[in-house]
Amino acid sequence: MTGKRDISDNSGSIILEAEDITVGYKGTALFSPACFEVRKGECVLLCGANGSGKSTLLRVIAGISRPMSGSIRISRPEQTVKGRRPQTIPMVPSTVPKVRGFTLESFIRTGCYARSDWAGRLSPETEASVDRAISMLGLDSLRTKDVTSLSDGEFRKGCIASALTGRPPLVLLDEPSAFLDIENRLAVYSVLKDIAMTDGTAFLFSSHDLNESAAICDRVFAIGTDRMFRCSSSDRKEKNTVISSIFRNKSITFER
Repeated sequence: MTGKRDISDNSGSIILEAEDITVGYKGTALFSPACFEVRKGECVLLCGANGSGKSTLLRVIAGISRPMSGSIRISRPEQTVKGRRPQTIPMVPSTVPKVRGFTLESFIRTGCYARSDWAGRLSPETEASVDRAISMLGLDSLRTKDVTSLSDGEFRKGCIASALTGRPPLVLLDEPSAFLDIENRLAVYSVLKDIAMTDGTAFLFSSHDLNESAAICDRVFAIGTDRMFRCSSSDRKEKNTVISSIFRNKSITFER
């Protein structure tokens, strides 16, 4: 469960592989060198205490930040580099501002900016991907609503839809249920699971909502209090054991 990848379950194609990745600040690593992979159609929970390196690791995978060491490889070999690679994996941060004047559809279309022409026009294929993402998240009836009029849960789904417009094999989410009530948390997690199962998109997401997120995740990555990076298999007991490693109080165990 620690350090090296668990490849006991070889089902599904591997989308992303990390080899001996370390992240940190001012020359100090936040956790031990991590080796892991994410496969097509998986929902993977990344958990750990505040400041353990979850968000930093997600930014490294997205290509926003540099790792201290190690390499990341995605499914297309030509995009394999050491240190830093092009930002090809979309990441939804924990907070996204609602800007008045944007309809939900126009907000989601901002995720396609890099694929527009000189006049800001989208190709028919990209337009179709926008419609598809909106439908996948169940947002058709909200297309023309100003984003400031949406509930937090509806807007969070819109953020996920924006990330899906490019039909990426993997989406990263930093605390997708942050600031949501329990009903909206469950709705967001249910959507992630449905999309993973029906569309094959993989999701790697950080969360402090362990009960809800553990219920839908296929595997768990955890940054323990001992700074060890652990990966579980799909076995429920093993997932619970890996989650328990994040607690400083060793009398606390996680069972769901």
